Amino acid sequence: MKIALVLAHYTSTGGGTERWTHHHAHMLINAGHEVHLVAEYFDGAPHEATCHHVDPAASTMRPHRLKFADTAERLLRKLDVDVIHDMGDGWYCDLFMPHHGVRRAVYNQRTKILTPPHRWMRPAAFHLLPRYVLFKAMEKRQYAPDNRTTYLAVSDMVGRHMQHYHHVPAERIRVIHNGVDAELFDPIGSYPHRRELRRVLRYELGVDGRVVFLLVAHDFRLKGLTPLIHAIGSMVERDLPVALIVVGREQTSRYELLAERCRCRQSVRFVGAQPDAIRYYHAADAYVQPTYYDSCSLTVLEALACGLPAITTRFNGAAELMQSGLHGHVIDNPDDIDELVQALTKYLDPQTRQGAGLAARKLAQRNTIEHNFERICNVYEQIAHDRPSRHVKSA
Repeated sequence: MKIALVLAHYTSTGGGTERWTHHHAHMLINAGHEVHLVAEYFDGAPHEATCHHVDPAASTMRPHRLKFADTAERLLRKLDVDVIHDMGDGWYCDLFMPHHGVRRAVYNQRTKILTPPHRWMRPAAFHLLPRYVLFKAMEKRQYAPDNRTTYLAVSDMVGRHMQHYHHVPAERIRVIHNGVDAELFDPIGSYPHRRELRRVLRYELGVDGRVVFLLVAHDFRLKGLTPLIHAIGSMVERDLPVALIVVGREQTSRYELLAERCRCRQSVRFVGAQPDAIRYYHAADAYVQPTYYDSCSLTVLEALACGLPAITTRFNGAAELMQSGLHGHVIDNPDDIDELVQALTKYLDPQTRQGAGLAARKLAQRNTIEHNFERICNVYEQIAHDRPSRHVKSA
């Protein structure tokens, strides 16, 4: 089949959406499909793919996101392909897959993080601030009731949000959870000298002899770092031997101050953005992400594949794959510090960690990126079958 993948920025080393698309493009090529990449710029695109540059300057629309989507539509209408798969940046497609989830749902969850005065002002901001006015304009086109788009939700939670906020009929939604590269994120295979690397890294970070929890994130506030630091502080106050490693590119000064106030600064290690987070998974004893919203967290799946128990919340689509108490723990409310502390304390016991880690690895092996790819290709085939007469479209 001829598959067009659409996203604003194609880069092999970007965030979750970009990395997922890059890997998916390679898998399509290896499976013998003809791949067309439609983006504003490219970094690390496969040589076997055909790249189509979208120039937003060619559009008369003002906001950049609208310009990209408008120009991409005009380009795609002339492209002879079987399936157009959009990652959430455009609106002209056969398959719409918003990796970020539904923006109104994210907005509502972010509201819970704010102080009461800001929380009170939040509903008005959604209708007035240019950023959110833009998102509403985008989603009006992306979820237009008269289009023939199939919607791919990366979790049941996202599927419910599509129905609730945009009235998408259930029969037009396909739910396919994210998959993980179980060979790359392997408790042993990815690093033959894992034990030595683990020992060295823990020694360098000054966390040897403690139970080490890990968070990998690029939006610390949304992913629950604030309640997590409070929980670590509570555990340190009780003289429990714990430490937290935080991987991510965000500014850390406010969280360092918070750790100081919680009297756990010496137990929290900020290591910045890392090109290879695998060694930190290997250095940790358990993974924790008390998130306010994740459509289906890839980092949680990576941690499970590395044999780590995962503590997350019901606002994470990846939690739908987990059985709380078996693969880790799913908490109801990221703001409930006591519940978070209880979950973390459970995994201070090495036997509990070992049992949960083995179950976590088995879970990841049942939810691989290969399985994800196969299911998406089935959707492609269904779309192509339902529209066998797709031709080049006039502008």
